Amino acid sequence: CVCVCVCVCERGRNPRFESAMADGGPSNGDVVELVKLPPVFTELINAEGTQWTILKVDSQLNWEKVLNKAHLKLGPDAEPELQKISGEANVAVKVLEDSWHQYLPLQPSANDAGKLVVAKGKIRRIIQISKAAENFKDIEAHVREAEETVAANERRRKEATARQNATLLDQRRKALDRFKVPALSDALRAVGFSTDFSGGGEDDADDVAPQAEDDIILHFRPLSAAELEGGRLPLAFWGTAPLPKGGASQLAFTCHKDRQKTKGMRLVGKFKNAKFQDFVGTRTKASKGKGSGFTHLLGIQAHGSKRIFFQEAEVYHVDMRKQEHEKVAESKLSYGQIRGKLVEDWGTAKKQRMAKQIAARKSREIKVAEFGSYSQELAQRAEELKAKVVSLEDRDAELKAKILPPFDVNATKPAGVYREGLARITPPELMLKEHALVKPELVEFLQKDCRAQINAIVQHLAKPQYAPKKTFGPKKTSKHDHNEGEDDNQGIAGCESRFTLTVLLTRARAEMRARGEEDAKKLAKQVSVLNALAMMVTKGAKHKGGKCLSQAVADLTGLPAESPLAAHWHMEYYDEMVGRRKVRCFNGRKVLCAMLVWGLHLTPSLSLELKDSVARDLALEPGQLKKGIEYVGCTVTEDRMPVDIAGNDLGKVLKAKLEGPPRLNREHYEGKGKGRGNKREGRGGRGGRGGK
Repeated sequence: CVCVCVCVCERGRNPRFESAMADGGPSNGDVVELVKLPPVFTELINAEGTQWTILKVDSQLNWEKVLNKAHLKLGPDAEPELQKISGEANVAVKVLEDSWHQYLPLQPSANDAGKLVVAKGKIRRIIQISKAAENFKDIEAHVREAEETVAANERRRKEATARQNATLLDQRRKALDRFKVPALSDALRAVGFSTDFSGGGEDDADDVAPQAEDDIILHFRPLSAAELEGGRLPLAFWGTAPLPKGGASQLAFTCHKDRQKTKGMRLVGKFKNAKFQDFVGTRTKASKGKGSGFTHLLGIQAHGSKRIFFQEAEVYHVDMRKQEHEKVAESKLSYGQIRGKLVEDWGTAKKQRMAKQIAARKSREIKVAEFGSYSQELAQRAEELKAKVVSLEDRDAELKAKILPPFDVNATKPAGVYREGLARITPPELMLKEHALVKPELVEFLQKDCRAQINAIVQHLAKPQYAPKKTFGPKKTSKHDHNEGEDDNQGIAGCESRFTLTVLLTRARAEMRARGEEDAKKLAKQVSVLNALAMMVTKGAKHKGGKCLSQAVADLTGLPAESPLAAHWHMEYYDEMVGRRKVRCFNGRKVLCAMLVWGLHLTPSLSLELKDSVARDLALEPGQLKKGIEYVGCTVTEDRMPVDIAGNDLGKVLKAKLEGPPRLNREHYEGKGKGRGNKREGRGGRGGRGGK
C-alpha cells in the first residue's frame, strides 16, 4: 500500500508554530495523549508493499474542493499533471526531492499504545501543488533551460575527465610494455588473487536511484468525517539534521497534552541507542486560506490500486531540546561585578583567590565598638579552615584504599579480611580462561610426595643466589657469555621466584599437596599467579622503563599478548599517566602488597617465614619487605638464624602472620611529625637566623 502525505509549509519564510519549543520533557501539567489512526489507514498500513507519498498543497487552494475526485498523472518524461480538478483553479504540480529524509509518518507502536514509531515503508515521492501564476509556464521553461545547461556542462566535464584518465592509462600501459614490467593485476592473478574489485555489498542497495515509473494516473479520495471515526494522522518533520542511516527504526515518540491548554500538544522522542538526547516536536499552526503557506495532508494507497485515501495531517516540527539560560541583566550590574563574575567562571585559581580577597576587603566595616560584618567574615574563614583539616584516621584509610586490595575492617577471622581483595587481585573468571597458567611440570610437581617437594625446594634454595639482571628484553649472546650456575637459578617447575618457592615449602611442611590431577591444575593456576606477581615486583620497575602497554605486562608474566588477565593487571597495578591514554606507569608498592596477600592465603595458617635472600631476589631495598608485611596487617617478628657448620652467618628471618585487618600505625605518623620538628630545631641551634 502507498501512503500519501499532503504538506503545506509557508512559502518564503519559516513556518509558524502554536507554541515555542519546549525546554525539557513533559511537565507535571502534561498528560500522555493516545493517538488513533483512521480505520482505513490501520487496515492498509500493515499490508505488504507500503509506500508513502508526500504532497505540499498551497493554503490558498481549497484542497477539499480541488482534490475531490481529482486525478494526478505521473510519467517518466512528462511533467506531472493534475486532471479533473473541481472549479477553475489554475494549479501547478512539481515533484520534489527529500535527500535528508525529513518527513516521517507516524503510527502507534504495536507493543505500547502510548508510543508513536515511524510507519513502515519508504517514501515514494514528494509532490508540491501550488496556485500557478499567470507567467508560470514561462518561469518553468526558463528554470528547465537552466537545469539542462548545467547538466550539459557536467556531462562535458565528466567526458573530459574520462578521456584524460584513458590517456594516462594508455601511456602507463605503453611504459610497462617498453620496460617489460609486469602489471600488478597480472602479478596478483598469477599468485591466485582475485582482481575483480567491482560491485558493492548489501549496504549499497539503499543508495541506488529509484527507477523511473511508467505513466500512471492516481485517483484522490478524501475521507469523510464518518470514515475518520475520531482518528488522527500524525506527521513528524525532522528539522535537526540529516536523519542517520537506520535512525528511523530507533526513533520513538510520545504525544503529550497540556491540561491547562496553554501549550498545545507536542511530541517528545528519543533514539533507543542514544537515550540521553531528547527531541521535542511542536505542532505547526494551520494557515488554511490565510496568507502564503501550505496545508498538510496524509493519504494511503493500497498495493495495486490507483485510489488514494487522504486527509489533513497533524504536522510536528521536531528539533533537539534546547535549554534557556537565565539572562543576566547587564544594565543592573557594574563593571566590577561583571568582571568578578567572569573571573569566578573562567579565571584561574590564583585570580579567584585575589578576587575574593578584594571583595572581602571592600565589604569590611570597621567600627569602634564592634567589628560588624568583619567579625562574621573571620568566623566564616575559621570554619572553612576547620573543614579543610583531615583527620589522621581518614588520611590513613584513604592511603590504604589506594595501595591495598579491598579488605573488611570489621572481619572477625583472618581468612575473611581479604575475601573481596583476592577476587580483585585475580578475578576467578579471568583465571579460569587462562590456560597458559597451567604448566605441566608444575602440575606434576604438586602431585609429588610432600617429602620429595621439600627436598627439591631446599636443595634449590641452598644454591648460590645471583643478582637480578639489570637489563631486560632481547640480548645478544655468545658462547663466552654463559655464567656458571645461571641455568640452576631458573627455579623449580616454572617457579622463578624464591618467594613462590617459600610458599610451596610452607605448604609441603604442613603436608598440603594436591589430591588428584584436577586439584593440581587448580593449585597450579594459583601458584602461577603468585609467580607472575613476584616477577612484576622484581622486574616491573625496569621492564620497558616502568611505562608500558598491556602487551608488555603479558610478556613480563609469560602470558599471551592478548591475555585479559594481563590487561586487568595493567589497569590495576599501573597508574594512569597524564596525556597518555594506553601507556601506564608501574606502581611497585601496590603490586608488593597484592603479592603478599595472595601468598599468605596459599599457606595453611596465613603465615610465612621469609629469609633475607627472598628480599634480595625480589630486588627490594633493606627493610622494604618488612614494611610491606606490616602494612597488609601482619604481625612480624624478626629472628636471627643459627650459624651453619662452617661458621657463616645465615642472616635474619621474618616470621609473619595475618591476624586481622590493617590498623592505624599512629606511632609512624607521630614519629614523622617529631622528626620534622627536630630538624627545624637543629637548624636553628647551629647559629643561623634561628640561633640565639
